[in-house]
Amino acid sequence: MNRQVIYYHGHRYTRSHYRSYENNRCVSIVEMRRHDSPRWQDAVCIGVSKHYGIPFRAKPDDAGCYVDGTWGTYATAHMVHRAREFGYDQAEVTALADRHMDEHVHGGITHEGIEPLTTDEYWELAEAGQTGGDVENWLNEHIAPEGYSFGWHDGEFFLQSAEWRDE
Repeated sequence: MNRQVIYYHGHRYTRSHYRSYENNRCVSIVEMRRHDSPRWQDAVCIGVSKHYGIPFRAKPDDAGCYVDGTWGTYATAHMVHRAREFGYDQAEVTALADRHMDEHVHGGITHEGIEPLTTDEYWELAEAGQTGGDVENWLNEHIAPEGYSFGWHDGEFFLQSAEWRDE
């Protein structure tokens, strides 16, 4: 396990990175915890990110909403994180998503030493996550089952059947 301690605005945070197994698949897990007391047991988990090393095909039962509209301007970054859970590994795009989500987690303020996205970087991330963008195409090519596809609909990101999309 790799653990990093961060002090930010009077709070102590830890970022832990470790490997585990789920359903006989290796998974890399990153946890962010906030410590309001000195006891490790009292730490509050504020985020968990999982990355599966080997892509797999989703099943029709996996259809549904993967990013809901409440994410607002952070929806694309959340979509990239969901894709990373399936094995998407474009380092440049995931790094932009990580920085953008860092702003979201801390109310528009990034960690010390981490710069917020520039306008050009924001649009680069948005382009990668838009309909027909690199992330959506990767998910459809590598993860979506036959007859299903990932896509945006009314500000939300779904895995749905072709019949559902045609309605």
